[in-house]
Amino acid sequence: MKTRTLTLTILPTLLVALPASAAQDCDDNDWFCADEADASTAPQATDADDSGSSDSADEPPAPVVIDSRDTTRPSATGSPRVIYASSASSARRTSEDELSTSSDNDDDRLRHFGFNLRLSSRLQEHDQYTHPDAGMTGFGVGFRFIPVSFLTLEPGIDGFAGHDYYGRERTETTLSFNSIITLNPNDPIQVYGLVGVFTTTAEVKGVDPGPLMRSNPGRYSYVGAQIGAGIELRVDPALGFHADILGYTRQRNELPQYGESTADLRRDGGGGMVRAGMSLYF
Repeated sequence: MKTRTLTLTILPTLLVALPASAAQDCDDNDWFCADEADASTAPQATDADDSGSSDSADEPPAPVVIDSRDTTRPSATGSPRVIYASSASSARRTSEDELSTSSDNDDDRLRHFGFNLRLSSRLQEHDQYTHPDAGMTGFGVGFRFIPVSFLTLEPGIDGFAGHDYYGRERTETTLSFNSIITLNPNDPIQVYGLVGVFTTTAEVKGVDPGPLMRSNPGRYSYVGAQIGAGIELRVDPALGFHADILGYTRQRNELPQYGESTADLRRDGGGGMVRAGMSLYF
C-alpha cells in the first residue's frame, strides 16, 4: 500500500520534469527535438490573415519618416524603434542641394577673366582725292574682366600701320576702354554690343603728293568714342571666337601746328573698323 502511494506521488513529478530537461539537453539528432522545432517554426494561418491578405497586397507600404527627436534613448520594451523624419526638413535639404549644385554649375560656366587677341582693318571713305594705297590694318590685345555674365569690361591696346587718305605712311597706337554687353550669355553663339572711349597717337611720314598739299607730316593725337556690335562663338567655356564691326568718331587733342587753327583741331573725323579674333577665358 505504501509502495502504491509512493508511486502515485513520484510519477506526476517525473512527468513534469522530463520535458523541461529534454528541452535543455536537446540534441539536434533527437527525434523529439526535431518535432518541437517543426512545430515552433510552422506558419500559423489565422482567419484575420486570410481576410486581409488581398487588401494589404494592393496597398503601397507606408512611407518611413525620420525624426531626430529622442533618437539616442533606448526602447524601454526592447521592440524595434521607429524613427520618424520630417518631410519639410528633407524637402528643404533637397532644395538646398539643388541650389548649391546649380550655383556650382553657374560658377563653372562663368569665367571672370579673359585675354583677347584681334586683327583689325580700317574702313575709310573713298572719293576722287583718296590715294589708291589708302588703308590701315592692325593687331590688338585686350584684358577682359567679367563681373557678371552679361557684362565684360575690356581695356586694350591696338597698333595700326598703312597709308592715310593722302597716301602718306602712317602708324597709330590706340589705348581703349570698352564695355561689352552680351544679350544671351548662356548660348554658344552670343550677340553683343560694344561701347567705349579711346585715345590715339599717330605718326605720319611723307608729304601729300596731290595738288592740295594741305597736311604736313608729324605726330598727332586724338580722343574719341566708338560703338559697335558683333557675335562670339563659344566653342568651350574657356575659348571663344568673335567678329564685330565698329564705328568711331574722334578729334585732335593737341596744339595747332603751323598753318592750322583751333577750328581745324576740333573738326570731327571718324570712320569704321572690322575686327576678328579669339578670346581665352580663365
